[in-house]
Amino acid sequence: KLASEESLSKGVTSFHDAGSNFATIDLFKRFAEEGNLPIRLYGMVRRETNEDMDARLPQYKILGAGDNHLTVRSIKRQIDGALGSRGAWLLEPYADLDSSSGFVLEPVEDITRTAEIAIKHGFQLNTHAIGDRANREVLDIYEKVFKANPDKKDLRWRVEHAQHINPADIPRFAQMGVIAAMQGVHATSDAPWVLIRLGADR
Repeated sequence: KLASEESLSKGVTSFHDAGSNFATIDLFKRFAEEGNLPIRLYGMVRRETNEDMDARLPQYKILGAGDNHLTVRSIKRQIDGALGSRGAWLLEPYADLDSSSGFVLEPVEDITRTAEIAIKHGFQLNTHAIGDRANREVLDIYEKVFKANPDKKDLRWRVEHAQHINPADIPRFAQMGVIAAMQGVHATSDAPWVLIRLGADR
């Protein structure tokens, strides 16, 4: 309630909530239906198992509840970490730590299964990817699932952050209709790390 009031006082009326489990969504829905959700939320299902999502997503597809204050029709996953902590998954090792290319936070196979569930239930999928390897792997997952479901169009799936991308992968976003959901603040927040972690060429 306090966060909503503060946001509205600054003219901010809408948020994307990139990570709510079913219990939190239940709470948001109750607030919206009671007229107690003063800001508009676009919610993403997160931290639920693939099995639970497959079983329960139909009842959690919410479009404009509470006078268009709550919509839930997407899922959030996270394939890698951040650049500063050397957690971003890279195609080549870090310039300042040649023994590491970052790491995978959520397995490719698990995210692939989420993608299959998302497309089955008509949900958008939004996957965090910072490193160039992470971005390529996510695009590969999306491409595989899109090809297996050629009848599904205009899905508007997203790669969250899409921060460091190999030039060969840049055109794939447009070719597949995938949104590069970038945040401008990363240009400044990660600026101190870019040259150190990636080197001048990258």
